[in-house]
Amino acid sequence: MAPRLLAAILVLAAATAAAADERPKIGLALSGGAARGCAHVGVLKVLEEMRVPVDYVAGTSMGAVVGGLYAAGMTPAEIERTLTRLDWQSVLEDRTAYRELAFRRKEDERRYLMDVEVGVGKQGFTLPAGLLTGQKLGFQLQSFLRPVADVTDFSRLPTPFRAVATDLETGEVVVLARGQLAAALRASMAIPGVFSPIEIDDRLLLDGGVANNLPVDVVRDMGAGVVIAVDVSEPLASREELRSLLGVTNQAISVLTRANMDSRRADADLVIAPDVDEVGTMAFEKTSEIIALGAEAARRHDLAAWSVDEAAYDRYRESRRVPPPSPVRVDFVRIAGNRRVDERVIRHLVDIRPGDLLDLGKVGKDLERIYGLADFEQARYRLVEEDGQTGLVFHVREKPWGPTYLHFGLELASDLEGEASFAALVNLNRTALNRRGGEWRNELRAGEDQGVLTELYQPLDFAGRWFVAPRLAVDTENQSVFEDDRKIAVYEIGGYETGVDVGLRIGHHGELRAGALWGENEADVETGPAELPSFDVARGGWRLRLAVDATDDPAIPRNGLLLEAALFLSRPGLGGDLRYEKLGLKATQFLSRGRHTWILGIEGGCGLGSEVPFFDQFRVGGLLSLGGYAEGQFRGPVYGVGRLGYTYRLLGSTPGLGSVYGGAVLEAGNVWPDNSADFGDLRPAITLLVATETFFGPAFVGYGLAEDGANRFYLTLGRTF
Repeated sequence: MAPRLLAAILVLAAATAAAADERPKIGLALSGGAARGCAHVGVLKVLEEMRVPVDYVAGTSMGAVVGGLYAAGMTPAEIERTLTRLDWQSVLEDRTAYRELAFRRKEDERRYLMDVEVGVGKQGFTLPAGLLTGQKLGFQLQSFLRPVADVTDFSRLPTPFRAVATDLETGEVVVLARGQLAAALRASMAIPGVFSPIEIDDRLLLDGGVANNLPVDVVRDMGAGVVIAVDVSEPLASREELRSLLGVTNQAISVLTRANMDSRRADADLVIAPDVDEVGTMAFEKTSEIIALGAEAARRHDLAAWSVDEAAYDRYRESRRVPPPSPVRVDFVRIAGNRRVDERVIRHLVDIRPGDLLDLGKVGKDLERIYGLADFEQARYRLVEEDGQTGLVFHVREKPWGPTYLHFGLELASDLEGEASFAALVNLNRTALNRRGGEWRNELRAGEDQGVLTELYQPLDFAGRWFVAPRLAVDTENQSVFEDDRKIAVYEIGGYETGVDVGLRIGHHGELRAGALWGENEADVETGPAELPSFDVARGGWRLRLAVDATDDPAIPRNGLLLEAALFLSRPGLGGDLRYEKLGLKATQFLSRGRHTWILGIEGGCGLGSEVPFFDQFRVGGLLSLGGYAEGQFRGPVYGVGRLGYTYRLLGSTPGLGSVYGGAVLEAGNVWPDNSADFGDLRPAITLLVATETFFGPAFVGYGLAEDGANRFYLTLGRTF
């Protein structure tokens, strides 16, 4: 009996194996569709529920991302957790966190708030190849795919995989089957005009949707007998929706995409089309709802014909299991890809050291700081094995439109009662002047206030801790003079200033400067009584300045400290006509929790017992400077203002705008004629305001109310706290 029983078992096993071999190989073709591509996760969840094994996956754009994560061994539930917990706004913003920027770059972002950078070179003006370089997205993909980082043949992944991209030069379909998986996914979703193209194997690649948005043929060529296609592509817009440049661009891409999809849909055995037509292209904040729409669409189809029994599906799931990566000790650290920026400058930004265990959190911070130099289009990492040692390589790609850049800013302010100002700012900055990272910054200011500034900033060491900075500035501005509540004159104050500073950089939060300056100030009456005096004063003296910016945003901070302290000692021995001192301090602390932000600020200044001349006195009044009064309504050698503010985030990011805030600021302050300030005569004020971020910078609308019924409306654009 035993031999017969054994024979029967062997026959049954052989029959079962044969039946398994006869099961048609199932392939999954996932289309591109940006945020709508999250619906692919819902489809995968239902396939798992129905015990439908997937033998091959091919994806385009977001379909490549979801398909690549699945092919790497992640379960649908793990992919769902990953995508729903991801801070999409940060990832797609593609910027180094403001806190982590080098202080010089913080200065640029606070002053030139328009998010435009233009390269200037022998070929003229050059724009970046895309709005985003995919810096943060690339690192996130590398982090998610760390368990399969050593797999360079995509057929050897837990589920064989292909990513589809488009050759930008030839328009040909490029099927990526080998290399770094994270780079392949990034190339496949290089959406034209959004993400810059990526170079792989000497080919410049962009989003695969342009050439093949539903890769049914690709997964069929991999060996699939049955192809399930998931189509989440964007529907064509109506004529009424084609009233903007963005709308027309999206429509043009959609037309190209659909042209390559119809025949491929027809070749699929099943097409699942989730109802995501109303989902916006970048609506990643709705990831959970989009995944649910994918699952709902999959359940509308009969998938039982491709289902296997529970034991077979358990074996399938086990075959896809990938163990977590073993701890890796870094034996050496290397910088690669840099030409203009010296390796020693980059190394001072890297915290991870030989002998450390690989820590992706630390690597991510290192990449943020490197990218925050603003000299690189991309900064990536990879692990290499050489002579039995494991190395961490930071590979950078310098901006092809650098190293000379144009940046722009715009400032507008009005109180709707005749006091208004306008200025356009143009900055020309030449970086990487030498191996230590010297810069030449130039600014042109045009408008009611005009000026030119040029400064050479030269670090003295590769860490950039010590620096020297000679500068020259020429400017002219109009200042109103008031008597009580009445404007009596407008002075045109102009002149030039030259000087040189020696400075100390304080981490990436601030700097301390000390130096000498020389110059001349002229003040003439533009409008007003002829008997008012004019001034022509030579300037010369010493200056000391401390600046700290530890906030989280250049325009509308929610957390952190902003501080500036300046001391000027005017001395005849350095060419000044007058001898006096001037000390000023301004500090603002921002504290947030959820939608709430509290603002605590104090500022003040004095002449340290000396007589500060009229043209250099402190001015108070205007929005966020005793609201309710005209800008600069009060002038004096001594002043002080305290403020307590609160804002509430009314709306999240809206099309064309950032978050919208509403709030109020309580203030009390005044100016005094000498150091015997009487704090009993503080002027109280309250300002109600609404603020948001625009392409041109922050916009504030405020209404200020002060004592004696003084009140004004304010509108500003491009001015910060």
